[in-house]
Amino acid sequence: MLKVTLISLFACAISCASAFAQPSKVDSSKMQTLRIDPEASRGASVSQVFSQVEFIPLETTKESLFGSIGQLEVTKDRYLVYDYDTRSILIFTLQGKFKAKINSSKMEKDPNPGTNTNKDVYGFSLVEEAGLPVMQVYLGRYFFYYDTDGKLLRRVLSKNIPWGNDRKFSDSTSISTYYVDSTDKDSTRYDIALMKNKKEHGKYFPFPKNRYDGDDFYGSGENLTSSGSPDEYFYERYYMNDIYRITSKSVFLDYKIIFPAAMSLPKDFITKCK
Repeated sequence: MLKVTLISLFACAISCASAFAQPSKVDSSKMQTLRIDPEASRGASVSQVFSQVEFIPLETTKESLFGSIGQLEVTKDRYLVYDYDTRSILIFTLQGKFKAKINSSKMEKDPNPGTNTNKDVYGFSLVEEAGLPVMQVYLGRYFFYYDTDGKLLRRVLSKNIPWGNDRKFSDSTSISTYYVDSTDKDSTRYDIALMKNKKEHGKYFPFPKNRYDGDDFYGSGENLTSSGSPDEYFYERYYMNDIYRITSKSVFLDYKIIFPAAMSLPKDFITKCK
């Protein structure tokens, strides 16, 4: 009898642990489908869309040349350009004058980067410190912080420091991106986690820790943006035409955008693109 009881308890523990490690469920009960055919779109003149258009040429020097803009951020007095070809960040004034360049090849290398950290610079996050914009750059196990003149402010270990500005709700819940669940046996990664008082109460979109090793993931800007409503954010995933809404309580699939088959990726593109 005791043996049967122990086996039952062990099976229950395994089952509970497995259930605990499962990702949280996205609520798609009110999802709307939007079908868009670009071939059926109608054009408009520039003046119908914009009240003013201004072309600002960027100063061209040997040091300021770049190949492919992977990210562009605009502050009140700077253009911040991440060049994917050289893995560098270039800084220009709003008048187009070249100010500085942050070259990833000249950044201090981590002597012990580990196996699951960035070996190169893939963009930056613009955070706010004392009311001023600061660039947060991830390399190795460290975050490098630069002002918008390209001056290095500090280098700190990235452990327990969020990437980018905290997205916080009025009830003190925050959104953690690229969350690592250390309670899972394999330290599973999640694109999104909801945290409160340093405790996770929702984790969504798991992915393997080697996701970035063999493939490039291109986006069109921030994955997480304000929805325009208090305490709500919109979220989009790489290579998917779904728009999610995040609140302090859950993640909702609000819109599924469908394009013609000739303009769409296969459904298993993410899982079989290697």
